[in-house]
Amino acid sequence: MAVVGPLRYLRVVLVLAGLACLALYPLMLFWPTGWAWHVGHSAYPMMLVGIYATLGVFLIVAARDPLAHLSLIWFTVWSSVIHGGIMAVQAVTQPDQMGHLAGDVPALSIVAIALAVLTRRSRGTDAPYRSKIDTFNSARKECDMIGVVVTFRCAEIFDERSIRKIAESARARFTGMPGLRSKAFTFNSGKREAMNFYVWDTEDAAKAFFTEDLLQRVAGLYGVRPHVEFVQIAALVENNRA
Repeated sequence: MAVVGPLRYLRVVLVLAGLACLALYPLMLFWPTGWAWHVGHSAYPMMLVGIYATLGVFLIVAARDPLAHLSLIWFTVWSSVIHGGIMAVQAVTQPDQMGHLAGDVPALSIVAIALAVLTRRSRGTDAPYRSKIDTFNSARKECDMIGVVVTFRCAEIFDERSIRKIAESARARFTGMPGLRSKAFTFNSGKREAMNFYVWDTEDAAKAFFTEDLLQRVAGLYGVRPHVEFVQIAALVENNRA
């Protein structure tokens, strides 16, 4: 799915910044005057390499959906500003470290500025992209939904008043039930049937509800064992009214 403008460039910068973090150790080896602060053996460089390598991996992962990883991006921005500022002061005050003003100091500054500018400009530009993602997710959720038709063929024991009373007394138990999208209590006097229609978020949720124990209990209420049928839902229209 194509994404244009600042968001695309932000993704590129995140990948490049991540690769730069992963390349810290080689840079220390081949350009020590610009990237290494130690002389001879020291334990601290590998600690720093480990931290930046981890950050690099997460920046590359964040490039898939930058606006879902804003905390990581802003951490990178401000930590780069602080780290780069400290190193700049140290490089200026220590003549033998002046090479860092052409190495890691400007590198961190470039990363911080590029990420900050592109992140600010990217906010809001992904609205069409987000809309398509939301539409896709909504369609996928509808595909997962399942309908259940529960029919009570009451025949000679059909009693409209009793069925209405059962529906009113049971209604509250289904309000807010996890996994249940909606339920309608219906009846057909001509056919002498009561029919309840459920819409569940998933088939697993529906099957977990319709246990043998439940079927026996509702059979006691209606005086007849229900016929339970699972049906696929092609599309669902919901007009919510206050």
